[in-house]
Amino acid sequence: MVRTTWRSASLIIAISSLCIAFLIGCGNKKPAKHSQPTADKAVNLTSDSISEDQNPAFSPDGQSILFSSKRNVNGENLNIWKMGIGEELTAALTSEQEADSVNMPGSSWNGSSDRICFSSDRTGNDNIWMMNPDGGDLVELTKNPAKDWEPTFSPDGRKVAFESDRSGNLDIWIIDLK
Repeated sequence: MVRTTWRSASLIIAISSLCIAFLIGCGNKKPAKHSQPTADKAVNLTSDSISEDQNPAFSPDGQSILFSSKRNVNGENLNIWKMGIGEELTAALTSEQEADSVNMPGSSWNGSSDRICFSSDRTGNDNIWMMNPDGGDLVELTKNPAKDWEPTFSPDGRKVAFESDRSGNLDIWIIDLK
């Protein structure tokens, strides 16, 4: 009888230990990757502007943001601006006479090529352009009578995809930058 009680007690202790270990393990689980945020913690980066600031695009290192805005002198044309995260100063990358926009369906600032692509009607028609992050070395990638918009780089920076009405519909097109 003592043996049966000892075995029963050992079995109860073993089962209890497993249950405790399981409960401790369940309490240490990490939250699911796709958990919803509990509060809106958005920060206004351009609160000083009375202009139309739009189309934000992160730099490849995440330290700066490109955006299009009418914050230039005449306040009529959109131009591309760059600002550091947490900085109040912004720098215009394109001039106020042209109308440009970043339009971000994907990545308009590529880390592999360190180039920025955007659409502009600076020549009278919307075409795709590319430039350095300081606004220099401006290159027109498309010269088509149709409208070309919303460019995005491939991850390796070798291609640019964009939308165009060249075929009479809005379709997706691609340029190989080789």
